[in-house]
Amino acid sequence: MTTRRRLTCFCAVTGATVGLDQLTKALARAWLDAGPPISLLGGVLRLAHRENVGAFMGLGSGLPPLLRTLFFGVFCALLLVGASVYVVTTPDLTPPGIWGASLLVGGGLGNLIDRVLNQSAVTDFLNLGIGVVRTGVFNVADLAIVVGVICVMLPLWRATPQSSE
Repeated sequence: MTTRRRLTCFCAVTGATVGLDQLTKALARAWLDAGPPISLLGGVLRLAHRENVGAFMGLGSGLPPLLRTLFFGVFCALLLVGASVYVVTTPDLTPPGIWGASLLVGGGLGNLIDRVLNQSAVTDFLNLGIGVVRTGVFNVADLAIVVGVICVMLPLWRATPQSSE
């Protein structure tokens, strides 16, 4: 794939991810602040607004503010720049690799925008599960990151030779 096509795909997927993430977070802050959680699909999906100063599942939320800023701000920004440069400059990157990296960058950028504009907190509002078995509260950016990792790792996993024992 040409550099121009990789860049176009990267910008389109990253931009759409950031846009959808920021839109859904704004809607969550506007609609979910005032009331109790909203239960959908028989309780499988719950919508409730939470602000998270940590990472996934609140990891790192107890760190001092300076360390949180370094890990979740500066380090994240450097990783996003590195991933972006990698996508644009790697000519043999497969389409799933480009989409995956674009989702990773879009999700990371969406959460980074929150941290910059929202006093180092990220807006979370989605929760999945059945009964007491539930995920943590997450957002569209987190979902994009998970799907991005799967897209990037799947071709690598398939290419790994399996030993027969």
